[in-house]
Amino acid sequence: MNLNLLLTEEQFLERSINSPYCFKLEKNNQFLYYFGANHSNDPEDKQNSLLREFFQEFSLISNNREKIVFIESLPIANDCSSEREMIIKHGERGLISFLAKEKNIRCLNIDQTFSEEAIELIKKFELGYVFYYYFVRNVRSWLKKYRNKTFDEILIMSIEDCHKKIGELSKGFDLNLVKKVHFEIFGKELDSSEICNIERAPVPIYEDSIINEIARKSSRLRDENLLRNIEKEWVIGNDVFVVYGFSHSVKEEPVLRELVFTGL
Repeated sequence: MNLNLLLTEEQFLERSINSPYCFKLEKNNQFLYYFGANHSNDPEDKQNSLLREFFQEFSLISNNREKIVFIESLPIANDCSSEREMIIKHGERGLISFLAKEKNIRCLNIDQTFSEEAIELIKKFELGYVFYYYFVRNVRSWLKKYRNKTFDEILIMSIEDCHKKIGELSKGFDLNLVKKVHFEIFGKELDSSEICNIERAPVPIYEDSIINEIARKSSRLRDENLLRNIEKEWVIGNDVFVVYGFSHSVKEEPVLRELVFTGL
């Protein structure tokens, strides 16, 4: 697999591609479908219908090959009684988990855990910045998801979640330390007036601070890990369906086209 074909964030931005971004590849009656999604917990989001149709087409392929689904992030409990509940709780990956279970198709979560990825990140970045990256990524997401929570409650929730997911590496990190890191980077106190910096800090496409650089490295690690796992399933002859964020689908497409059509 030629990982050199994996697009950089700069190359991704040059493409000006709208989301969701989907593609499908086929060779010798073997199929690879990729749904590059918006991250949405809205049951009324139009992409849910697109994902259902795309997956239905994949599930109806009849070629005597095993079908595998890759979904983003860590494993989730398929514990809801309806598509709507799964979308509200887990977004598009909840929907595809629900649909795959109905079709008896295996769903695989192959992203590294926070602690595994953090070990890779601290080889290049200071641990305090890495902890802040995971912290602010949570805050950014949860400010949208938990609108009934106060800003300070979400900060505490994020600290607790990072300790749980990162483990021993996060020992000694608390809200005061995170606030110091935020002030060091942005020159402002970490409060509800800092929503703009919180929104941009963990996003790979921006270049505001070292946290964006960490986000780019994290995204790259996840791309490479997913591609290697797709290759593993493809080589043994399985059909593959992927649901990841749309930036991943755009960046990974050149690598996957070469894998499918040249076998490299």
